[in-house]
Amino acid sequence: MTLWLLIIALALVTLGMRISFIATLKPHAIPPFVREVLAYVAPAVLAAIVVPPILIRDGVLEAGIDNPRLIAGVVAFAIAWFSK
Repeated sequence: MTLWLLIIALALVTLGMRISFIATLKPHAIPPFVREVLAYVAPAVLAAIVVPPILIRDGVLEAGIDNPRLIAGVVAFAIAWFSK
């Protein structure tokens, strides 16, 4: 029970911090350059989460054609790119 209360409390604190930032910020106050840069944040975070498990196994970089996860990742990327 204590673990769930901790999870809920941390979720509420995180939500409160994010809402306070969004609620007090006026959309026109963000410079256009910053808005353009923010469009790349989600793809960069996704790449940072996905690429290391594809390329690294047991602490060793495996970027060769014999890495099945790399081949699957390239195929998934190609499908995502062409299907939009």
